[in-house]
Amino acid sequence: MKHLNNAVRAVRTRLVFGFLLSLILAVSFSAVTASASVKYNNSFKKKNRYVVTCNHHYDNTYNTLAKCDTPKEARERIRKEPLGTRGQWYVWDSKEKKIVWPDLSTDKKKISKIVQWSVAVGKDARHGYDTEGERFSNGCDLKWKRWGKCGDYGCSPLVETPFELFGFFNMRTFAWNHHLTYYTSDRLGPLRGFNANNIVPVLRKSKKFKELTSDYMRRGKSMLQPGDIIVNSNQTHCAIVVTDHRIVEGNLNENGLEFQRSKPGDQRGGYELSISHYSNPNFYFYRQIYYVFRPKTGR
Repeated sequence: MKHLNNAVRAVRTRLVFGFLLSLILAVSFSAVTASASVKYNNSFKKKNRYVVTCNHHYDNTYNTLAKCDTPKEARERIRKEPLGTRGQWYVWDSKEKKIVWPDLSTDKKKISKIVQWSVAVGKDARHGYDTEGERFSNGCDLKWKRWGKCGDYGCSPLVETPFELFGFFNMRTFAWNHHLTYYTSDRLGPLRGFNANNIVPVLRKSKKFKELTSDYMRRGKSMLQPGDIIVNSNQTHCAIVVTDHRIVEGNLNENGLEFQRSKPGDQRGGYELSISHYSNPNFYFYRQIYYVFRPKTGR
């Protein structure tokens, strides 16, 4: 009887030990699996890798809108933003440390995006015209108002901004570095002072553009292409060609003036910033197109 009891105790001990061992192994396996799962789901390579950011070009600051797991998700987030944005949207790959959208790899694609942006801004009533900047414009900083801070652009910032945004050429920085900036005010500095009369010397000196003025004089408007920059004879006005027959340009504010008490946005039914037909010879106060510059893209 004593031997039987000892045998029963031994069996029980083995069963208990086996159960405890199985339980320990099961818990350990679950912990390892859970740990691996958590590590995978929160991997830097997968989670929030793509950052949607907006560059407010007027003062070159970046605001992060969202963090996404895929480029497609990031593009979809940008797609929901309204056209005519006051800056440029980017998708930033935080692992590779580079912009993955828009594609800035080729000049031809950049010119296409420059034209698309110009058309979107020209059609958007939130964007109006202002040359100097006024203290009566809803508290906008004078230095930045003509560069789009409150939605308004002067004619030259409207031309320069998309070339800067899409990485083709920064005209105002080039003008500053080469002492080509015309100062309207020492207090406000070169960002306010970059005017239409800077366009011609900057484009000529930069070697980023081919001057086609003489070709234009021979052939006329038929030779113009989207992305071309045109300037009038006395260098007081400039615009971007966006189709075979149209340009985007800044005209005058709602008071028929270049500045003074203007309100942000287009108050004149699409006239302050307009998509105009350049077959009309009266290019800004009867001064015809004279200078023509084309971005060098190998086309």
